[in-house]
Amino acid sequence: MSEAYNTLMSEHRRLSILRALASPDSGGKANDSILHTIVVDHGIGSSRDQIKTALSWLREQELVTLSTLASGTVVATITQRGGDVAAGNTTVPGVQCPSPGK
Repeated sequence: MSEAYNTLMSEHRRLSILRALASPDSGGKANDSILHTIVVDHGIGSSRDQIKTALSWLREQELVTLSTLASGTVVATITQRGGDVAAGNTTVPGVQCPSPGK
């Protein structure tokens, strides 16, 4: 795959994670396994490692906080800034901008 394609997929993966966490159903948090399922169901092919890498990147941008359970499961919690990005109120390079009305 080309570098441009991989970049595009990473940006969409990050937005999909933020949208999932911003959903009222999630309560603002979800574990990496659930996020993997959601992202793949949105048609963004992803491995569990790619999800964990995206979560680490989102944490570096202060869009989520992360905690790791004793089992090794990573739990992500969306920040206010992350919610703003998911809603399209703020842009962050490296995260796909949401489509209008979505």
